[in-house]
Amino acid sequence: MALPKRLLGYLALAAFLALIPFIFPSDYHLHIIIIILINTILALSIRLVFLGGEITLGHAAFMGVGAYTSALLATRWGLDFWLCLPLAAAAAALMAVPMGMLTLRVKGLYFAIVTLAFAETFRIVVAMWRSFTGGVTGILNIPAPTIQIGGLVTIEFGSKASYYYLALALLAVTIAIMYRLDHSQFGLTLAAIRESDVLSESVGINVVRYKIIAFVIGCAFAGVAGSFVVHYLYYVSPADFTMHRTLSILLYPVFGGLGSVAGSVLGAAILTTLPEAFRVAAEYEPAVFGIILIITIWRLPQGLWGLGQYMPWSKAK
Repeated sequence: MALPKRLLGYLALAAFLALIPFIFPSDYHLHIIIIILINTILALSIRLVFLGGEITLGHAAFMGVGAYTSALLATRWGLDFWLCLPLAAAAAALMAVPMGMLTLRVKGLYFAIVTLAFAETFRIVVAMWRSFTGGVTGILNIPAPTIQIGGLVTIEFGSKASYYYLALALLAVTIAIMYRLDHSQFGLTLAAIRESDVLSESVGINVVRYKIIAFVIGCAFAGVAGSFVVHYLYYVSPADFTMHRTLSILLYPVFGGLGSVAGSVLGAAILTTLPEAFRVAAEYEPAVFGIILIITIWRLPQGLWGLGQYMPWSKAK
């Protein structure tokens, strides 16, 4: 019996992704691909906050919470990566709970301003608390993930290929969860809230609760990305979580298209690769990203993925 075309497409995509380390054996190319995968997780995490009708300017700080939680647990207390990862996500989520409860009850730009203030406060505290976080120097020699088989064989992640498969697995889990949320009652309710929170409240929806849940889940996945990055780079410092980092994360789903999970994947892939192609003009990157954001909002309100509706095959009956 012939397999459905969609299933064949998924199988072909899975085979292609599994062969990426063989197609691009260069460490440089694999590094870029790994960063794309992690930026996609960040794009999907901040998109969930957007779906609730809010804008966060402190997402990099929650990534930093996860990063420092994982780094400190691994270097000071010797915990394994597989424990550090969920604890990092939990730390970022727990940090988001009180902030969401205090600020998401107020409409307008207050939430964005508070998240921006939190991000700057987090960065300053981490930079000044030298005895605990290492200050501006950061934390070095963060151990790589390891897998023990039967207590006899220990496999340590060291190659780019091993990190690629780990990042791909984390992204696959993230996409599956985000896709499920999108097509659940929770996702449909968030869409209604984004269209009109006043109307949503009038029909009995607890708007604040849904926004808080979306914010907390998004921050938890930012913590996952932060945990992976520090174990991949073996290093973390406050310079990794600046306002510029948040703006980059914010731009991924907006550029790709907020209407679908695939839009965030597309936006993260293109905007992660673009600076590498123009590294000789790296000092102009913030300006270029700003121009891209303006053009996207002005001419592509549905992002690049939204262009698909104008293609001939989208109109086929």
